[in-house]
Amino acid sequence: MKKNTILGLIFSAILMGCTTESTTDTPSITPETPVFELSIEERAQRFMENQLGINAAEEYKFFSYDAHVNTDTLMDKVFVLQREKYAFEKVEKVGSMKNFQDMEYNSPENYLFLYDAARDEFVATPGIGANITQPLEVSFHKILSPAKQDIIVDYRVVNGLYRSIYAYADQQLLKVLSFPLIADLGDENEAAYVPVYQKGSASIAQDIWLYKAEMNYDIDSLKANPNFLPERKQSEKLYLRFIFDPKRFKYVTPGYEQEEDRK
Repeated sequence: MKKNTILGLIFSAILMGCTTESTTDTPSITPETPVFELSIEERAQRFMENQLGINAAEEYKFFSYDAHVNTDTLMDKVFVLQREKYAFEKVEKVGSMKNFQDMEYNSPENYLFLYDAARDEFVATPGIGANITQPLEVSFHKILSPAKQDIIVDYRVVNGLYRSIYAYADQQLLKVLSFPLIADLGDENEAAYVPVYQKGSASIAQDIWLYKAEMNYDIDSLKANPNFLPERKQSEKLYLRFIFDPKRFKYVTPGYEQEEDRK
């Protein structure tokens, strides 16, 4: 698939604060440890190990963040688990390392999940297809409601940078919007965007306006470091406008979505 089709696929898919962080490789928890003696982080690891079938010998990257993801007063936790070593081993077994490298180590073995403190429960979402060698950048913003925080995840895909927004509702962690921040970096079709959060026009959820952006960088910097990301400077050209639809619990783009429905 050509790189410049990634942007189109992502737009098609659309139409359907303080943190603590640990960046060291984390071994599995021994199954003999009683659950009542475990910290929330250790329970989170056990939860995902059971969900994904991670054995006791596997090492993985594990990050934790504090956030208020629902409207109660208790502090919740958000976690990221990345199975980098497992992803490389899986690719080596099928002899697809060259393709893996060409796709900038894109793998679905990046997992986002959370702990609901009020319910004392863990909730996961499907793996995120992203560069497994790069961290997922997690931040929080009150987007759907001023009473709680939603989860913003920035991640690398091939030679681009993308953003997904997740919201916790009805005991589910749901992706409500995805869009590019940088697409096809270094290619003739490269493009960049800056999101601006605006007062909601259809509900209390904020509208998200995506503006085109300019990038000024030295191509040698990109050649020297494939993970290099230039700064983006917002232009005055509005590219897309996203409005939250409460009935479908996702963001839509008026006009574009109607065009897609006619196809």
